[in-house]
Amino acid sequence: MEKGLCAKFTQNANLRQMLIDTEGKALVEASHDKFWGNGWRS
Repeated sequence: MEKGLCAKFTQNANLRQMLIDTEGKALVEASHDKFWGNGWRS
């Protein structure tokens, strides 16, 4: 997963800047899956 995310954000300047702009914020996936998400049910 780490290699894939690294490739995604190094190859796309717009996505990279969006990620940089999240500095200081918690990034979570709102998913019921406790491994890949935060365990919340939406």
